[in-house]
Amino acid sequence: MTILTGFTQEAGVTGHVNDRRSPPRRRPVVFTVLVFASSVPLWVLGSVVGRLPIPIDVPLSALQAFCPLLVAVILVRWDDGPGGARRLLRRLVDFGGPARWYLVALLLMPAVLTTSYLYLRLMGAEIPCWQVSPGTAALLCGALLTGAIGEEVGWSGYLIDALPRRWSALASALVVGTIWAVWHVVAWYAQSGHTLAWTTGQFVGSVAGRVLVVWLYNQVGGAVPIAVLHHAMINVSESLFPRYGSHYDPVSTAVILVLVAGAVTLLWGPRTLSSWWRSAAGSRSARRRHDG
Repeated sequence: MTILTGFTQEAGVTGHVNDRRSPPRRRPVVFTVLVFASSVPLWVLGSVVGRLPIPIDVPLSALQAFCPLLVAVILVRWDDGPGGARRLLRRLVDFGGPARWYLVALLLMPAVLTTSYLYLRLMGAEIPCWQVSPGTAALLCGALLTGAIGEEVGWSGYLIDALPRRWSALASALVVGTIWAVWHVVAWYAQSGHTLAWTTGQFVGSVAGRVLVVWLYNQVGGAVPIAVLHHAMINVSESLFPRYGSHYDPVSTAVILVLVAGAVTLLWGPRTLSSWWRSAAGSRSARRRHDG
């Protein structure tokens, strides 16, 4: 893999958004405005047509997932020419970093939703056992993976790299996470008919979830596939819990995600979200001995 960001250590790739040179002419504000503007027609159409013809409750406006990809490609092509657009799309197959982080991306959200399931059962909620058709689950996984590609080329491949280098990785993650959550509110609240409490929980969980996306992204030096994988597993886990999302509880899930994101921030540091605290402490100690 050609590392687009960060640096390599013996333990693996530990890049973060502030360790890379910003690509030429990246425009985060323009990107964000265009993503919202291009989503408006789908919001309007979704209010007329209703939901998509799939087993889970998803409004037609969910097709906005492809707006970040479209906007990112258009902007990069406009600023850098056809070659820039091709380089952006090639990042989808530009794997890097230790394989264990991809395993973490694959299993983290199922573990979070399993914890939520056990908590709800402990609290006395009547939740059925997991029961989903394997064939339907496979189709949903394919569809949700495609949607994750559409989003992460924009959110991770373009926007997170376009933010000011002086910002910490945590600050960048929180900004992108807030934009990401606001962008989903129409689909969650206005078109899916969820309650304010449901939407609030999903909002908070999405912001915390974006911290985890950036954490994983930085562990492998800015490889977009890991962001795609984790994003897909967020949607798959929520949509299949435990019967096509029938008893998914975003409030308990948000609490768990906030705790996990907080632990990640403490252990890997808000500056980079990639420097394990023992390694960072050892480096500081070595510098002090050298300076002394």
